[in-house]
Amino acid sequence: MFKSLLQRFVTFFGVLLRSTVKKRHADLPSEIEELNESVGKFEMLERDLTQVLPLVEKMEALLNETAEDLNEIEKVEKQKVLKEKEKETSRKKLEEARKKLDTAKNLLGDAKLLDKLIEDKIAAKDNVETARDNLFDFEVNGSWTLEQFEEAREDAQVCRYFIFVKTSIF
Repeated sequence: MFKSLLQRFVTFFGVLLRSTVKKRHADLPSEIEELNESVGKFEMLERDLTQVLPLVEKMEALLNETAEDLNEIEKVEKQKVLKEKEKETSRKKLEEARKKLDTAKNLLGDAKLLDKLIEDKIAAKDNVETARDNLFDFEVNGSWTLEQFEEAREDAQVCRYFIFVKTSIF
């Protein structure tokens, strides 16, 4: 019985195995065709990827260069801002220097005017002294003419005016 059971099992298993092998054998050409198609698709994909790879590498290099360029531009922009601040500071200093120069020129002009006024005051004072001396040099006995007296009076008034103007400035 065991033998017959074993024989049946072997027979059944043999039939099953044969049918499976036959089926596999029949499916083999279609599987080969499918595998060939898959290999062809993978080869095309590999070719496409091989062609794209240099472009991707170039793109990666360009992105790196762009990042470096952007960093450089950022640095230049910061330097530009600093230079603009320096320019504004220098412009303000120049403006202050010009104002000081204008003030110095005005003071120099005022100093020259004061020097001239002092010289005029001294000259007027000398004229007054000379007029006084001349006034007392002449005798009052009538030797002066009316015109000489008027002229001496006008000189004295002019000298008095210059002295008043000059002393009121100081």
